[in-house]
Amino acid sequence: MKRPILVITIGYIIGILGANLHLILLPIIFLYPLIILILKIKKLYIKFYLKKSIILIFIISTIISNTITLILNYKYDNLYSNINEGEIEATIVSRKIEKEYKNVYKVKVNKINNNKKFKNTYLLLYTKKNINLNYGDLIKTNIVYEKPSIQRNYKGFNYKEYLKTIKVYGLATAEKKVKIIKSKNINYIYYYCNALNEKLQENINKHFSKETASVLIGMVLGEKQFIEEDITQSFKKSSLSHILAISGAHVNYVIVLISFIVSKTRIANRKGKIISVIFLLFFMVLTGMQISVIRAVISSCLIIIASLLYRQFDTINSVCFSMLIILLLNPFNINSLSLQLSFGGTLGIILFLEFLYKRNENKIIDYIKSAIEFDAVVTSDDSLAAGAVKYAHSHSISVPDELEIIGFNNSVLSICTEPELTSIDSHVEQLSTKAVDVLMKVLCGESADKHSIITADIIKRNTTHF
Repeated sequence: MKRPILVITIGYIIGILGANLHLILLPIIFLYPLIILILKIKKLYIKFYLKKSIILIFIISTIISNTITLILNYKYDNLYSNINEGEIEATIVSRKIEKEYKNVYKVKVNKINNNKKFKNTYLLLYTKKNINLNYGDLIKTNIVYEKPSIQRNYKGFNYKEYLKTIKVYGLATAEKKVKIIKSKNINYIYYYCNALNEKLQENINKHFSKETASVLIGMVLGEKQFIEEDITQSFKKSSLSHILAISGAHVNYVIVLISFIVSKTRIANRKGKIISVIFLLFFMVLTGMQISVIRAVISSCLIIIASLLYRQFDTINSVCFSMLIILLLNPFNINSLSLQLSFGGTLGIILFLEFLYKRNENKIIDYIKSAIEFDAVVTSDDSLAAGAVKYAHSHSISVPDELEIIGFNNSVLSICTEPELTSIDSHVEQLSTKAVDVLMKVLCGESADKHSIITADIIKRNTTHF
């Protein structure tokens, strides 16, 4: 079986969707011997022998996810059904979210009214504006419990289902003073990652204007609540909203930064890759375990691990493994818009990009050439310029007499084409060195340059006349 993880993931998803429809899928286990019996009767047993294991894996993964999700649904519906008010002991597991009249915190419950059956469940705690709590504080207070609202109209917003995607059972309002029993009552890795996150935000806000800082915090740490609405709308109108959501591109930037730092040391290549994996996992926790980050980090880690083990990387397996991990963490993530957009976009690229490119590359270029007269091509990368040279050769277009081509980055590829590429050297090494220098100063709270200019150079070769 080439891709068992694909079968497991599909079965797991179907089991969750069945549970969301309140379907008990355990009886499908009886379909397995029935299918095998039919194959034997039809004398197709040998032909379908390999498929037998696929069917079994699919059924088992479906039953497991369906059972887990049904149990969780029952808990969400019934665990807090008899609670209206009481004394709660819980740990703060989020930073403060400021509302107009209240502060909101996500809390991990230890006990309510000394009953530990609520242990390790989560609530949203609303407090008065003058009450400030810190990440990791163990608190005790009296609360009034409120069930989250459900969908009231057809296709209306279901707040209860949304809260399930962040593992929250309901809402609690602190009626009296909140007593802090203990600080740092949380896993030390999470605590210090949160502390570093807050320190980074503090230093970014210190060295940049409010607007710039809010966008930078959103791009680097995924904290978008500080970005003004008009800025968000500007990104949307420019079709650049994805920049404000940490995803594969941002993880690639982290990998490039790590690789650059490692290249400047005497660390061996294999050790450098292991360091990259560890740092990526740290970055995932630092940014709050967002779904898009988990997907991108797991995929990147699998690429690195495959190279360490000298194995071929399989994109479909990587996507399925990422999806499975996210759903194992919380089956209700299947309803998360973040998951649907992140994986939908990724699968769209995987499944359709190569097909569309192969089918339309010549048509698109021919259409542009017939509709618009041009005698030069400027690309954003040397690989694209090399593609333009290849296209010119295949269509008997003389370079540079009929078509001049300019690449970008002045990579080794620019001297591997015939004729050699004229390219713009952006001085990536200087840019990287400067970026790391500014970043380290910001992290250390030192004064850093707000604006730096590194001039690019045109490296003239044989694909242009000038």
